[in-house]
Amino acid sequence: MDKIMREQRNKYKTELHLAAASKTAGSSRYIITELTEEMFLSYPAHCLKKILLGNNSIYSVHPKSFHYLSSLEVLDLANNSITLLYPNIFTQMPGLQVLKLEHNHIAIINPDAFAGLSNLRELYLNHNYLTFINPCIFMGLNNLTTLALNNSYITTLYPDAFKGLTSLTELHLDDNNIATIHPNAFRGLTSLEMLDLTNNNITIICEFTFDD
Repeated sequence: MDKIMREQRNKYKTELHLAAASKTAGSSRYIITELTEEMFLSYPAHCLKKILLGNNSIYSVHPKSFHYLSSLEVLDLANNSITLLYPNIFTQMPGLQVLKLEHNHIAIINPDAFAGLSNLRELYLNHNYLTFINPCIFMGLNNLTTLALNNSYITTLYPDAFKGLTSLTELHLDDNNIATIHPNAFRGLTSLEMLDLTNNNITIICEFTFDD
């Protein structure tokens, strides 16, 4: 892996491409299974803008794996086996704009998992194993415009599930198991233009749900 990292530094000055071509093709030179605390320390933090780690078999991410990556703008962790997000795991990346976590095994998002991402524009959590969204879990994502939570196992939308997302324009909740939407579930989404709730099991929409 050290040799591959050196090759990457020589080839790309601002990007790190460690996305596997295919998990089944057998042609990939590497399949990454975990991200350690030292994983990116050899890269100049002020230079790295994009990290592509999609389509590996990552199941473990150290809470400090992404510390010191202060200039990162795009982080792609899609199509892996990540199960949970630790608190403050992304807090040292204030310039991050796109975070791709779709097609993982995430069932738990800890409070403050997205702390410090005030410049994030796009967050993809679709195709995971989330059954509910903790209230205020997205607080602080003031510039988020796109949130994808479709194709998971969400059953209920609780009050203040999306509190703080004042810039959100697109919310994808299609293809879940949502049966109940509580009052104030969408409270504060004053910029919302597109809400997709297709292919759910909605039986109850409480009064005042869409007042904002």
